[in-house]
Amino acid sequence: MFNYEYFKNCDNEYRSAPFWSWNDKLEKEELIRQIHEMHKQGIGGFFMHPRGGLVDKYLGESFMEAIKACVEEAEKLGMKAWLYDEDRFPSGYAGGMLTKDNPEYALRVLEMEELPYAELKKEEDIVKAYLYRGEGNFEQIDDPEVLDTTKIEQDAVIFRIKRISRHPGFDDQPYTDLCNKEAVDKFIEITYEAYKKTVGQYFGTVIPGVFTDEPHFNPGGLGKARLPWPANFDDEFTKKKGYDIFDHLPELFFNTGNYRKVRFDFWDVLLSMFVEAFTKNIYEWCEENNLKFTGHFWEHVFPDPLYNGSVMPNYEFMQVPGIDMLFNTKEERDQFGNALIVKEVSSVANQLGKERVMSETYGASGWELNFADQKKVADWQFALGINLVCQHLVLYSLKGYRKRDFPLSFADHQPWWNYYRILGDYIGRMSYIMSQGDFVGDVLVLHPSSSTWAEFSPNQESSLLDEIEKSVKSLVKTLSGIQCPFDLGDDVIIQRHGRVEDDRFIIGKMAYRTVILPSMTVMRSSSFSLLKEFAEGGGRIVVTGVTPSYLDGQESEELKRFFESDLVVRVAPDGRTLKEILAEMGNIIIPIDEINGKDPHNIYCHVRKNGSEKVVFLCNISKEESYNVRLKLDKPYYVEEWDPVTGDKTVLMPYKYEDGVYIDLEFDPVGSHLLVINTDKHSALTPKKSSGKKTVDSIYLSEWKGKRTEYNSLTLNRCSISLDGNTWEEEDNVLIIDDALRDRLNFERAQIFSRQPWMYSCEERNRVYPLKAKYVFNTGEQLKGEVFAVLESPDMYNVYVNGKEVKFTGRTFKDRAFAMYNIKDALVPGVNEIILDTDRYGQLISLESIYIVGDFKVAKDSRGFFLLNEDECISPGDWTQQGYPYYSGSVKYSTGFEIDVDGEHLVELELGDFWGVVSRVIVNGNQVAVLGWKPYKVDITGYVNNGRNSIEVEVINSLQNLLGPHHYLPVEGLVTPGSFYCKEDVKFDKSGFNGEAVVKIYRGE
Repeated sequence: MFNYEYFKNCDNEYRSAPFWSWNDKLEKEELIRQIHEMHKQGIGGFFMHPRGGLVDKYLGESFMEAIKACVEEAEKLGMKAWLYDEDRFPSGYAGGMLTKDNPEYALRVLEMEELPYAELKKEEDIVKAYLYRGEGNFEQIDDPEVLDTTKIEQDAVIFRIKRISRHPGFDDQPYTDLCNKEAVDKFIEITYEAYKKTVGQYFGTVIPGVFTDEPHFNPGGLGKARLPWPANFDDEFTKKKGYDIFDHLPELFFNTGNYRKVRFDFWDVLLSMFVEAFTKNIYEWCEENNLKFTGHFWEHVFPDPLYNGSVMPNYEFMQVPGIDMLFNTKEERDQFGNALIVKEVSSVANQLGKERVMSETYGASGWELNFADQKKVADWQFALGINLVCQHLVLYSLKGYRKRDFPLSFADHQPWWNYYRILGDYIGRMSYIMSQGDFVGDVLVLHPSSSTWAEFSPNQESSLLDEIEKSVKSLVKTLSGIQCPFDLGDDVIIQRHGRVEDDRFIIGKMAYRTVILPSMTVMRSSSFSLLKEFAEGGGRIVVTGVTPSYLDGQESEELKRFFESDLVVRVAPDGRTLKEILAEMGNIIIPIDEINGKDPHNIYCHVRKNGSEKVVFLCNISKEESYNVRLKLDKPYYVEEWDPVTGDKTVLMPYKYEDGVYIDLEFDPVGSHLLVINTDKHSALTPKKSSGKKTVDSIYLSEWKGKRTEYNSLTLNRCSISLDGNTWEEEDNVLIIDDALRDRLNFERAQIFSRQPWMYSCEERNRVYPLKAKYVFNTGEQLKGEVFAVLESPDMYNVYVNGKEVKFTGRTFKDRAFAMYNIKDALVPGVNEIILDTDRYGQLISLESIYIVGDFKVAKDSRGFFLLNEDECISPGDWTQQGYPYYSGSVKYSTGFEIDVDGEHLVELELGDFWGVVSRVIVNGNQVAVLGWKPYKVDITGYVNNGRNSIEVEVINSLQNLLGPHHYLPVEGLVTPGSFYCKEDVKFDKSGFNGEAVVKIYRGE
């Protein structure tokens, strides 16, 4: 049974645990303060994630003291303090310590190069050389030093084995060979054992587990044709496959010979080495030490196997398997919108009985990501099987390049932070309910990973590979849109855990009635054996595209005949056809009809069973469409709707309609319903009823007056510099200026992928230069209110405004890295100059935007932005068009109304649209509601008085308009550190309230 009291009062065990970006000097007082902030907003734990900008030495004394302090504070609050196994990402190089001291553990690669035969020469790392005559015709060259002059005009192909180079992103060392168990053992010793020594007593209690981030064997080398080649790979290959891979190197890159077989074998061996050396190895260490191994791989690069071969076999060896689900793009891309990624991980969890499934989510969506979008992204993943949310990121500091680390950030520098609790509670309650019982679904989609291995080449494109990718992604999305619960089946998982019983295809705990194939060219022989047995026992097999004809990469007539036989049903992969055929076969499909005739393909579902109760979660993943849905029940079961926002529950009364029993559900944009159905209890059938309330009166509200609640802002993203104190260089975007200056002075660029601050030597830290940076802005008149300049690193600069030195006030703005200087008395009407003067410009300081904040409005003419005294109030509409384009904060819109009602009336407020992250409603000084998504309807009955009433609608936006980027991006909803190099500020996130509101008075019928 599903525990309602536990749902309502959700434990921290099930609440979210964000990535907490440790990206500056770690101070115990500030760490503890931030923990308490997370706790107040309904967050249950955190992943202590070393990230770009960390000042304390990774795994050093002060770093470990910070870890211990945070674990101890989490224990006091009942929170969960998760570990993270690397300095930044990807995991596996141990902050550069591993390959620095053990260079033999660096990743090796096989590199192919095409060149004229005449340029061929003997090189130490060449392992094979061939004459290449085109069309897959290769002739081995025995001695590259002895050229055959009769072939001098021909082309050659050479193969080298080499170790990868050092990289600043790996703390200035080469990445590790994670297919080498000795190397991974060393990684465990350096990292995991260090944590065990410091906080091992908390393992399994306060510290639930450890996160690994994007471990891989990608050979790198942009533009080069490379494949991973781990230590002892050729010996392992011969042992497992019975032939010498060195005799078949061309097949790995060119469609020649028996290339599908060679490639299948290559990736099969490579994947098994990685799983054994890395994933299983760490999984077993965690199991022995009472920790849960979680994290994610490079699942988002499918169908490219270069990073992990295939991700699903790894999930078997994670106590909490997980994924990376970033961005908020409108069109489907590699991550958000790509349901394949989510179903890969949740399917293995369903099959192998893993209670929790983690998603690192929201990263790189941009500062402006609103609560409706956050709910949409979370609901979409809940429906697909996620039940542990890791928000990306909580930025410890916004200093310097840290603020551009794939924003947004979930912390109190965000204007909306104090209202995040509604999502904190929502995510926690949903995660709890989605972790209980067992997933219900009886359709299996075979994963085409073996086919991708066979069709992939690092130097040649493949239309078949494109078709395989398109087919499986489309099929997964289509099944989701017809409300058909399903799983994916991976060849390797099937080989280890698959069997057939009568007409059921079984993988671990799950039993499937129907198996569906997307386009495939290759099938593993163990899967085919089970498919034949399944079909012979009466199981149903449906194919939707290209059928396989290669068994383990080898052409197979038996396989071809099977898929040409009557044992297989061929269908078009569209939603209507699939829904009809699966319904005819008796598969589980949630029976919903859209009352107005719309196609409800945006409604996704998830079904779980726990004893005699079922949970049905239905969500609308569209921000534009609304739906009115009729859900059919098998019988008049007892149905409750549980509200993850409030924790309340409501009994829903089914009604008789035509030949069935139904309940009606309305879905606003990003709306959802969580139903708990008790199949042991029945409800009395009732006729379909109206809402039961009658409108008595409507009061339309007007005369709204808006007031900002924080200082207005003007962001200065451009500057000019002088190195000699006299000659000023041309003005440009501050980041372009800083990058060019660092290149000239031979500094690493200020970015999260450069070496960490803790790595720089005293000599590097002490190499500094004098520098002046000038920022210019205009005022149209003498300003009456307060005006401040906000900048970073106040200890590094003397600050002058129009030649007058100003001092740091000791106050900060938004983040403690943003220091405030009172500049009002130094301003003049017209052009104003702010000069930052330092004699310590070096590796650890960067030029950044500065911000003018205070009591003013921002206007614009042909010369640019300038400051004016502000108007008395802000009108309804977009405040970025009323003098507040850079403003990050809230505006309270106030008005009043008169009312005369008795105790039998219901009073409801209906709001029009607002633009921002979240809004709240205040009646007569009392907060009534926080609104993050539609419907914008609020019951205000208990807050109104007869006579005059005051009402406020406060709209809160984000840091987007302050921090940017302020230009249109190539892909909306995808923001990276490289997105902030704009030449002109032209894009501001629409913010405000449209002023439409009505108070409706109802009396019960």
